[in-house]
Amino acid sequence: MTTKKISSRWKLAVLLPLLLLIPGVSLAAEPTSPRPERLSGTEAPASLHLLEDEPRDEPTPDINPVWRLASEIGAEAVISLMMGIPGALGGGLLCGVLEPDETSSFRCWTSIGYGFLAGVTLGAPLGVWSGGKLARGQGTLSGAFIGTGAAAVLGAVVTLFVYNDDIQPFVIPTFSLIGALIGYEVSHHMRLSARSPPATSIQPVIGFSAHGGTLGMAGRF
Repeated sequence: MTTKKISSRWKLAVLLPLLLLIPGVSLAAEPTSPRPERLSGTEAPASLHLLEDEPRDEPTPDINPVWRLASEIGAEAVISLMMGIPGALGGGLLCGVLEPDETSSFRCWTSIGYGFLAGVTLGAPLGVWSGGKLARGQGTLSGAFIGTGAAAVLGAVVTLFVYNDDIQPFVIPTFSLIGALIGYEVSHHMRLSARSPPATSIQPVIGFSAHGGTLGMAGRF
């Protein structure tokens, strides 16, 4: 029995090396990655960025500021006048509340005038925002309303120092018209500044070629 076991082990020891000579068995190895092709002298080695560039919004081409302001002022004038009409009608309907003791032939004209000016004031930011959009402006409607509100408060303070009764009603609307333009333009420039790419950026870079790998730094200035 011992002789048979030694004989079978001896046969296995001889057959195993012979199996490696068979093409199907000797080539059954894990495929290795192909060696990178040799780069020509004109081609740059491929580089691998450890940090991917963040996508940036393409800046919208800005129209000439003069034309943008002209568009804003024109749209502001049109929409403010359109908003002044319902404001005047509302002032006329509230005539009995605002002027209960008025008995002259010009009754309700004061209420109609104040209603018209109120409508003009509310329409100013809408007009500026619409005109800015037509001229590819990047300002916001909220910026125009904030400018209008701040200017209206300032106009109310200025009104305290104006003693001419014919000028006083026009102080707040005038300030509001100007404030809407300023607020929209400020928001326009703020959005453009936020979208502009950073001036400099540095990141590590790894490059591979047929001669080996390289490690360095890449920057944008």
